[in-house]
Amino acid sequence: MVYVPYPRVDLNNHKDLTKWRSMVARKDGDWKQLKIFLEEQSRFMDIHAVPKCWYTELPQGDNYALDVEHFRPKKQASPLNSKQIKKIEKKLGYPIYQAMNKGAYPWLEFDYRNYRLTTALPNRAGAKHVFFPIAKNTVRLNDKDLPWEKSEYPLLLDPTDLHDSQQLVVLPNGLVEPRSKKNVLVAEDFDNIQLNWHSDGMNYLRASITIEMYRLNDDRILIKARKERFKNTSSDLDTLVQAISEKMSDVLKGMLIKPLAESILPSAPFSLASRCAMEAYTIDSSLDALVIETTTNIIKMILHRVEKYNLETKVNWKNP
Repeated sequence: MVYVPYPRVDLNNHKDLTKWRSMVARKDGDWKQLKIFLEEQSRFMDIHAVPKCWYTELPQGDNYALDVEHFRPKKQASPLNSKQIKKIEKKLGYPIYQAMNKGAYPWLEFDYRNYRLTTALPNRAGAKHVFFPIAKNTVRLNDKDLPWEKSEYPLLLDPTDLHDSQQLVVLPNGLVEPRSKKNVLVAEDFDNIQLNWHSDGMNYLRASITIEMYRLNDDRILIKARKERFKNTSSDLDTLVQAISEKMSDVLKGMLIKPLAESILPSAPFSLASRCAMEAYTIDSSLDALVIETTTNIIKMILHRVEKYNLETKVNWKNP
């Protein structure tokens, strides 16, 4: 999962969204008409043509396998069940503090701002599906309340939230884990949820629940793909270091830098793995100091450039 700037201001007049807004009545399944609109939310410079799941980052060329998911379930929103709680708490080592009330968000069924692009693995039965846990001592949104206008405290991370999208990390072996260090939470931490919401402990808890509920570590193909992406990015960085060491031309170095930068764009397959490989990359300390400094600066530049793209891509949740 990486940040998907959504809903983008520059796509507010997209032809599919304009058509959607003009519909007098909508019915179950109509949201699939916004697939192309959703695909283009993560695309920059039209580089990656194949859309991907916003949760697993799996590229998906089969349009019939790509689905539109409601982040807040339209008909039934349940807390985690006992089986899920037991599995997650075994890894956490402390209780999950969730509100036990059920609910639903029917007024968001046809609100495109509640849609996310996904595939079956993180969304169907056994995964997120109807589950939408919220933090203990907080309440679900009521009829007609909008999450971009009124606070709600979901225990699942949202790829369209910049803070949330930064809470996962990919390891060299392809597994996903929380970016924050483990901090044991106690019931009192939920007494002032606004103060503690972005604490390391909350970040760790929400990341752990997200990994389990989106099944990010449950599929060997996903793990293998992230591992390969991490490995390939590290290898590309090795090649860049060699080019700098051998004083190759700026043109050649530029040819090496461009694909590295593109590999961490929101539309790139498994871009979190690429980004984490760059963040974790260690340069041989025996190399010339100038080579080390130049490589370090290039990696920082690449990471900063994509971060800048994300921040400069304006979003507006107020457009109905």
